[in-house]
Amino acid sequence: MLRHTFIEPNEYQLNNINPSALTAATATNAKIYGVPFAVQLEGLLVNKKLVNKLGLNQRPTSLTQLESYFSQLKRNQITPLHMASDDWYLSQVVIEVLLAGLLPAKKATQLISGESCFTDPDFVNVLDTLSHWHQSGYFNKNAMTEGYQGAGTNVALANSASVFDGGWRTSPNSLFYEIDPNFEFEFWAIPGKSNKFYAFADGTYQVNARGHYSSAAKRVLKFTTTQQFAELFANELNELPAYSKHMNIKSKNLTALAELVSSQGYGVSLFSAASLNTSEPSYQTLTRDAIRLIFSGKTGKQAAQSIQKGLNSWQYVGHKHCA
Repeated sequence: MLRHTFIEPNEYQLNNINPSALTAATATNAKIYGVPFAVQLEGLLVNKKLVNKLGLNQRPTSLTQLESYFSQLKRNQITPLHMASDDWYLSQVVIEVLLAGLLPAKKATQLISGESCFTDPDFVNVLDTLSHWHQSGYFNKNAMTEGYQGAGTNVALANSASVFDGGWRTSPNSLFYEIDPNFEFEFWAIPGKSNKFYAFADGTYQVNARGHYSSAAKRVLKFTTTQQFAELFANELNELPAYSKHMNIKSKNLTALAELVSSQGYGVSLFSAASLNTSEPSYQTLTRDAIRLIFSGKTGKQAAQSIQKGLNSWQYVGHKHCA
């Protein structure tokens, strides 16, 4: 659409839109097209009633403390962290939640630009952490065959304490509320060097630049950047809007998510970075496969090398520096 001028760059700044959402509207030419709508937050979704019952109700502030929590849960015959094996889940949820918590945004930006390599210690540490948790028995034994719905079901039933997951699970129609109408959510970031939540936009509103009513459509598009629209979007659709300023939101869950995105949103997305995903094997494919390598017994370093080798195979932006 961009090449054939069906859409045009915005004529105004999106100062009211959360920076974490702008990646979805930014083209490879660095110009912004359209307006992002719903923002999703991903982190550790925790069964709050379960951890409170076990006396683990204080949010961990370091990896050491988080792993201590995991060990205590394990001693209580509770799976600390339930994981699924769906392709999209591994590449869009698991790896991005880990990066947001463990890898400083500056380092992530350097991976996107090719200034840093996936075999550098900072990125290897992310995969080493996953490997350590696997070796420590913190995950469900069927992690690489479990489905996404199965993972959520086990947390809702309090068989497991937490899951890598997204804010969309807090919807009134969520599986969690079907199983337990009084389920209580809590979201934790991985408390590492970054200690952030992965936040991203579901997509963008666009205007057909060749349409007969493009001028009117552009006025509607600009309205989607306002507080009035954001509150309508949140309160009628029960979705978190990309608007970054103060909003009056009725849902307590959405209000809590909005505060987390605002205060701890990770402003980088390797998952959606064009420089890493314009050819195959893409970053998305390679990170999914790297997680499976770790669960088959490979080290974090070996898994990182497989990502780097795959990206180099199609001469991505960092191939010369990271040969």
